[in-house]
Amino acid sequence: AQDRGVQVRMVTESDNLDEPEVEQLQQAGIEVLGDRREGLMHNKFAVLSRIDANGVRTPVAVMAGSTNWTENGCYRQANVVHIARAPSVLERYAGMFEALVDTRDDRGDTKRWINKHNALPTAPERFVGFSPRSNLKDIELVANLISGAQRDVIFSTAFQLREEVEDALLGSPNDQILRMGVQNTSSAKITGVHRDRTALFTAAALLPGGLEGWLKETSAKQKGSIRVHTKAIAIDVTSDTPLVISGSHNFSTNASDKNDENYLIYRRDLDVADVYLCEIMRIYDHYRFRFSAKEQGTPGNPVEPPELAGDDSWTDDYFTPGDMKELDRLRFAGV
Repeated sequence: AQDRGVQVRMVTESDNLDEPEVEQLQQAGIEVLGDRREGLMHNKFAVLSRIDANGVRTPVAVMAGSTNWTENGCYRQANVVHIARAPSVLERYAGMFEALVDTRDDRGDTKRWINKHNALPTAPERFVGFSPRSNLKDIELVANLISGAQRDVIFSTAFQLREEVEDALLGSPNDQILRMGVQNTSSAKITGVHRDRTALFTAAALLPGGLEGWLKETSAKQKGSIRVHTKAIAIDVTSDTPLVISGSHNFSTNASDKNDENYLIYRRDLDVADVYLCEIMRIYDHYRFRFSAKEQGTPGNPVEPPELAGDDSWTDDYFTPGDMKELDRLRFAGV
């Protein structure tokens, strides 16, 4: 980009300044600023702007999401990249970048800037949120949005959630909300087992052995045990008023109070909601099967090869009142 005449600026963790790749950027004349505050620079976003003859920047696109710009982030983990061009979204990200440059020596200054310039709406339609902020207000907003679901809650998360968010995802026993989700690892409440007839959650896992002649799955070259890194919550996606929350925010205490984070909230955008629904369900189905196979592969609980039913008996559960599968059928049929 710099070779094409683009002015490139970057803010990163001060610890990264000694990395060979960052040193290479600096040697090439790219401005790389170190963030010297406590907490984690967890943002992963880039703003593309046009600069006029007077040096005024006009943002034209932003790339954000959960994806770390690493081999793991791009090739070994489930992640999301979201590209936006709405002026209101662009202005928020461009403003936040300049604030990160200006407040990179004092996290308190960053938090005060966000508290003042990034007020949280009670009923967001299209909103860009940032942290760190005071009093866990973003956690409260996310929990309230989830609790306001009328039809369904579909999610993919990576790490331990704040209790308010986890309780909102779980909802009330035997309510009429279809709840399906995947976490990178099991938590105390989201375990990968049916909770009640409206909640079916799972955790990421690899198959315990090769399946029907396939090679055994491996985590070679994967650093740590992060397979699902997507942080996205889709609410009422089977309705005409879906709401999607997606970004770098882990819905945790540190994400709200200490780390630099960003997230998008979209309501009533059917195209965006459909894309997130398909992607989250892709991850969910992939790991639901592997989680079940792993559980069956424990001592005394051998893996039974899957078999197709010879008749239509497999459909019975989808028409049994009160069954999870019946609610699944109704919601995805638009009922």
